[in-house]
Amino acid sequence: MKTLNPFPLDLDAFRGWLHTAQRPGNIAGIATNDTACPLSSFLHDTYGFAWAVHFADYERIDPLSSDDEPHRLYALPAWARAFVRRTDLAMDCETAPVPFEQALLLLDEACFETQKEV
Repeated sequence: MKTLNPFPLDLDAFRGWLHTAQRPGNIAGIATNDTACPLSSFLHDTYGFAWAVHFADYERIDPLSSDDEPHRLYALPAWARAFVRRTDLAMDCETAPVPFEQALLLLDEACFETQKEV
């Protein structure tokens, strides 16, 4: 039985966040940084927790949990996996700021790649 994800990653909501939060010079997140990438920044703004976004999944970071407690991993949708990969590659896999404008372009490319409506 498939478990319901209480923290879904919605493409339209992410795109809206990139448009709404966008101001010249603003940074959507940091490439190659699991806890500061554009998707983790979006999740933080949406759900109010710290998040780690990996190549295939994401998780809520709970500072009160012990290292012995298992973390709940949520699968990234195809468009989000493509976005993470494209973002890191666009920054040559270096830790670097990702401007909102560039994040929007990378999202469009990721959607095209996964055949999601742009």
